[in-house]
Amino acid sequence: MRRLSVALLKRRCFSSFTPVLLPQEVVEPFCDLSDVVSPRQLSPWVPQILALFDGSPAMESNLDAFCRKFLITLSPSFVSHTLRSVSDRNTATRFFSWASTQPNYSHSLDCHVSLLPLLDPSALHLAVQSLRRANLPLTLPAANSLAKTLAAAGLVDDLLWLLRAMRDSNLHPTLLTHNSLVNASLVNSAQRVLSAMSHGAPSTKPDLVSYNTLLKGLCKAGRTRFAFATLREMEEENILPDEVTYMTLIQACYNEGDMDSILRLYHEMEDRGVTVPPHAVSLVVCGLCKQGRVMEGCAVFENMARKGWRAPNAAYTTIIDDYAKSGSLDKALEFFERMKMDGVEPDEVTYGAVVGGLCKSGRVEEAMVYFRFCKGNGVAGNAVFYSSLIDGLGKVRRVDEAERLFEEMVEDGCLQDSYCYNALMDGLCKCGRVDEALALYRRMEQEGCEQTVYTYTILISELFKEWRNE
Repeated sequence: MRRLSVALLKRRCFSSFTPVLLPQEVVEPFCDLSDVVSPRQLSPWVPQILALFDGSPAMESNLDAFCRKFLITLSPSFVSHTLRSVSDRNTATRFFSWASTQPNYSHSLDCHVSLLPLLDPSALHLAVQSLRRANLPLTLPAANSLAKTLAAAGLVDDLLWLLRAMRDSNLHPTLLTHNSLVNASLVNSAQRVLSAMSHGAPSTKPDLVSYNTLLKGLCKAGRTRFAFATLREMEEENILPDEVTYMTLIQACYNEGDMDSILRLYHEMEDRGVTVPPHAVSLVVCGLCKQGRVMEGCAVFENMARKGWRAPNAAYTTIIDDYAKSGSLDKALEFFERMKMDGVEPDEVTYGAVVGGLCKSGRVEEAMVYFRFCKGNGVAGNAVFYSSLIDGLGKVRRVDEAERLFEEMVEDGCLQDSYCYNALMDGLCKCGRVDEALALYRRMEQEGCEQTVYTYTILISELFKEWRNE
């Protein structure tokens, strides 16, 4: 009887306290390796949780079932680490919301900071407001990461709040913090931050990254003159510009067509022993040629070629095109042959430049040879290619061939633009086929191709010759 009573008591006790005796384990993203510090071993729970991120409507239910089955709760560190492993915005947001529903759980600052970079600008602002209201303890790594996210999004007010919060928490902004604030989208604020850094503690003095970031912002805002002033300020602070510094300024000057400044920067790089990247050389060569300074462009080209620079297709093509347009066709053809000997494959733009030069010089038959070569070797023609040939054939009164090419270009997927129409119209007029030229003009209207001053000039001139100006 006594045994039966004890058995019943045990059964009742066991039945009453089963849930309490099975607490959930709080899991971390890395295994506790005790004395082993590095490299840390990823917890096996991480890939298993990530495997449940299928984006389905049942994702949250699956996470619940998984955690109940294995009696686990994800720690804030686990959630933060997992968010940094997710690239899909919707999945990350859903996981963040689900994690907050775990028993006895609340998000840490790192969780919020890990989610923020994945949000779009409108959602980011709301999330930051929520974070500010949460008043979570601030840490320096989290502050640095948050500063980088806020600066990239251009949230100035939130950046200022972060700086005040760091000050109130006795956290001193590091160089990394300041460099995050010197952001390209916040030029005016960045300049103020850089000025404050210059007069601050030695540990937060602006470095090369600080200046390069500010230079990028100034150039992006079209304030190139201020960018050059910043370059000189760097030099006064004994911070030597690097490849990134010069490339930022060269690209800005190229966009503005300021070739003299580009040349100065290029020569300065050489004098200081800074590596001139291939892209910079291409900008210098192409920029000079586009301004008709082909001899200077070739000098830079040859100088860099002697140093082992392998010129890209664009550099060769630009020089060929400039020589051809300036009437130096033989030099253009020599450079074209050199291009092939150097192992650089000409493309349709290169062949277009050669064909255009030949047509302009009246060497239409040679141009047709190149055209047939391109057709036979799968080099796609473009509108400029066809326009040059149509114009060249029209000028030597081979209008029937020009008309065939005019129709053929449509079959090759090239747009019949106003230049093509004008070239054929001019050829028809030169052969006295004014009625056909007028018919082409009407077709031009029907096709919705815009007539230019040259269109009317061609027709009016020929009509006057034919006494048909009534």
